[in-house]
Amino acid sequence: MMFDHPDDEPILVLTEEQCWMLLERIQHGRLVSVVAGRADIFPVNVAAQDRTLVFRTAPGTKLAEVSINENVLFEADGILPDQA
Repeated sequence: MMFDHPDDEPILVLTEEQCWMLLERIQHGRLVSVVAGRADIFPVNVAAQDRTLVFRTAPGTKLAEVSINENVLFEADGILPDQA
């Protein structure tokens, strides 16, 4: 799914609705949290459900870090179905 860039602008700012439309199509991404000034990046399998991203994990560093951090970043991987 692609969105047109107005006037051929190189940067496209997505609406919240467009973001969720794209997130509903992905299955892989990365969680990023910062602890003691150091970024930790964890690959995860995800699903978008009711405008919420869900992932399953066992107890450990990933779960502890996302539980205690107020700010966690999620980066979606742009893997197309024919590339998986």
